[in-house]
Amino acid sequence: MGYCQDGCGQVFDALPNGYKLCMKCKKIQDAPSEVEKKAIRDTYQQCTNCSAAFPNLEGPYCGPCQRTLNADPKLTELQQHISTFDKAATSERLNKGSTTQNPSLTKANEMKQKMATAKSASKNLNEIVHVDCTLNILIKGKLVKSPMPPVTDVFMGTRKVNDVFDTISKGLLEAFMTSGFNTQHKIPINYKLDLDPSQRSWAVGGKTPYTITLTDTVLNTTIKAYFDELCRKSMVSDNCQNGRRLPLAVSIPTIPLHDDDDDEDYEGASAPHASKAIKSQYGRKRTHSQIAPGLENEDFIEVAIGWIQHIKQSVPVDGYLGKGLYKYVFWGKYSGHDVAILQYQRDAIAESDSPKTENARNLEKELRLLKFGDYFIDSFQRRADAEGVMLPALSWNSKDAFLAKLTQPLDSPVDDNDTSLVFDTFLVVPLLDFGGLFVERKFSGNNEVGKNDADRLGQVMDAFAHHVVDDSNGEFVFADIQGLVAPSKAVILFDPQAHT
Repeated sequence: MGYCQDGCGQVFDALPNGYKLCMKCKKIQDAPSEVEKKAIRDTYQQCTNCSAAFPNLEGPYCGPCQRTLNADPKLTELQQHISTFDKAATSERLNKGSTTQNPSLTKANEMKQKMATAKSASKNLNEIVHVDCTLNILIKGKLVKSPMPPVTDVFMGTRKVNDVFDTISKGLLEAFMTSGFNTQHKIPINYKLDLDPSQRSWAVGGKTPYTITLTDTVLNTTIKAYFDELCRKSMVSDNCQNGRRLPLAVSIPTIPLHDDDDDEDYEGASAPHASKAIKSQYGRKRTHSQIAPGLENEDFIEVAIGWIQHIKQSVPVDGYLGKGLYKYVFWGKYSGHDVAILQYQRDAIAESDSPKTENARNLEKELRLLKFGDYFIDSFQRRADAEGVMLPALSWNSKDAFLAKLTQPLDSPVDDNDTSLVFDTFLVVPLLDFGGLFVERKFSGNNEVGKNDADRLGQVMDAFAHHVVDDSNGEFVFADIQGLVAPSKAVILFDPQAHT
C-alpha cells in the first residue's frame, strides 16, 4: 500500500511503497504540453486500487485489479472498507483535509465523492448507473464526431431519465463551450449549435450505436429501469452491463447565425456589423468646412470636397488618401475623429446592372471581412494561450468601423470640383497613421501564400493565415495580408481580402 506523496495525496492499495507519484500524476508530469496535461487531469479515469489511469476505463478498477479482486468476492468488499478507512486515516494524519486543490483535482474528487455517496446510500450496487456521453455535431447534414472526451457522471437508479439526460446535456455543452474543443469541431463561422433540446438525437454508444427515442414514457421512468431494459434488449455490451455503465452519444445540429433573406445575396457567411444612417453630408476642401444652415446640431460626417481631382497622385493631397484596384480612400471626420472613407470606383463596377447596389454590397462584404478578422484573431490568440505561446498584439483596423448611407440621395451627375461622395453608401474606418515609426508591411499576395521565415513576426503571420484555414474548416483563406507594424511589433491589419 502506498500514497501519492508529491501529487494528489491519495492512497492506493496496490501502489508500491516508496512511489512518490501515483500513475496518473506521473502521466501528467510526463505529458509534453499543458493541453495534454489538462486532458489527462480532466478526462482520464483512475483505477482506485493500483492508480493506473486510462482514457476509457470502465468501472472503478483496471482489468488486472478487477481480475484479482474478483477471485474472492469477500475480498472486494474488504478491500473497499480498508481503502475507505485508510484514506480517511491518512488524510487525518497528514492534515490534508483542508488543503486547497486545483480545479481539476477538485472536480475528480467531487466525482469520487458522488460515487461514494451513491454507494453508501444504496444497499445494492445495481441501483447505481454510470453515464458516459460523447458529442457529435451535425454540420450541413454531415455528422462529425467530436474530439472532446466523453462527459461522465454517476446517478442513483431512482433518478428520472429526463433529469439524467438534462444533467448530462448541460455538462456536455458546458465542457464544449469552455474547454477550447469548440474551435476543433470545424463548425463554419456562420453557423452555431442549435440549443433546442427537441432537435437532439440520442444513441446508446459502442461500436454499433443504437438510436433511442425519448418518449414521454421513457423520460418519466427511472434510469435504473431504463438501463435494465436496454440491457435486456442487448443494446449495452457485457462489459458495460457488468460495470453498470451506460454509454450515450448525443448529436446536436447546427443552424445559420442569421436567417435574413438578404444574406442569400452575398457569398460567404454573415457576420455582425454596424451600420449608420447619416442625416447630412458636409464638405471640406482644404482648410474650410461647408456646413448647411440650420443643421448645426444634427449628427453629421464631414467629407472632403474635390478630392477626386487628385486620384492620379501617388501621395495624399487635399483629402485624397489613395486608391487600390477597385476602391477610393478619402478623408472624413466623424464625432471629432479623423476617419478614412471607402467607396468603389465607378469604372470598376461600371458593368454591373446597378453600380450603386454593387458598391453597397461590396462594402458590406468588406465590413463583414473585418469582423471575421476580429473573430479569427481572437481564436488565434486563445489557441496560442492554450499552447503557452506569446504573440505580438494583433488587430484589424475595425474599431468603430461602420457602413453608412445618406438619408437623402446624392445629386447626379456630380462635378469633379465639388465631388464629396461617389455613391450614397460608404464605409467608414479609423484613419491609420502611415508616418513616424510605423512601417507598412505585406505578408502575402492575392494568389501567393506568405513565406516569412526570416523573422518571428513573419512566422506569426504565416501561422495566423494557416490558423484561419484550419479554424474555418478550409472555407476561408485570407489573402493579400498587409498591415502597419509598430516599433513594439504590434500589427494593425487593413484592407482585408479573402477567398471562400
